[in-house]
Amino acid sequence: MGAGLFEGEKKCEEELRARVAAQGLGERVFFSGYQRDVRAHTAALDICVIPSDAEPCGRVIFEAMAMAKPVVGTSTGGTPEVAADGETGVLVPPRDPEALASAIARLAEDTALRQRMGEAGRRRVAERFTIQAHARRTEEAYLRLLEGAHG
Repeated sequence: MGAGLFEGEKKCEEELRARVAAQGLGERVFFSGYQRDVRAHTAALDICVIPSDAEPCGRVIFEAMAMAKPVVGTSTGGTPEVAADGETGVLVPPRDPEALASAIARLAEDTALRQRMGEAGRRRVAERFTIQAHARRTEEAYLRLLEGAHG
């Protein structure tokens, strides 16, 4: 089990491992446990799947997109602000395992689509989510506020 897991997380991991084994997927599903440096693991991905039903804005989405990995995530929380449905990945309704599985299968079966979406994700992160872009948007917001106060 991963280091530092809470009791509920341990139980969840045990259940997931049992399901993987029951489906005969032990050779295809990898439980990496806690990792300090996830770069190598992210680089090994074909698809980054974020099935959270209320993800505020997971850093992993930015990291995966910056490494040209398409994202399959839910259309809730901050995910739609980062990942563009149909452009950098596929967004599905939360708590819809059939839609999630379908989106994963679609990307798993289409290498060209994964590459197109991955490259679009890399461009999107570089254009919109760098520290420079964030600083520019913050500055613009302050300038608008100042203009409103003096206008």
